[in-house]
Amino acid sequence: PNTSLNSKDRSRRCRRLSRIDLLVAGSVIVELKAVDALAPIHEAQLLSYLKLSGNQVGLLLNFNVIHLREGIKRIVSNYIESSPRSSASSAVKP
Repeated sequence: PNTSLNSKDRSRRCRRLSRIDLLVAGSVIVELKAVDALAPIHEAQLLSYLKLSGNQVGLLLNFNVIHLREGIKRIVSNYIESSPRSSASSAVKP
């Protein structure tokens, strides 16, 4: 069954915003799909759910693949990638 996603904005009445497929441990949103290929709209949908719920981690699972590992996409909201470390090759001066 789908899980209701409520707004965290307490100035308004909590209202049902959408229906997520699964909520794991209260922090990971899982969206289930059975499509030929995951499209950017699927990622946008999950990102919207993450932002509205205040959660940071979500999974898109596409079951229309031969191997399930090929149909898994992890999405992290508000992820800030740290600056890349200098590699040994870039530290060597000619």
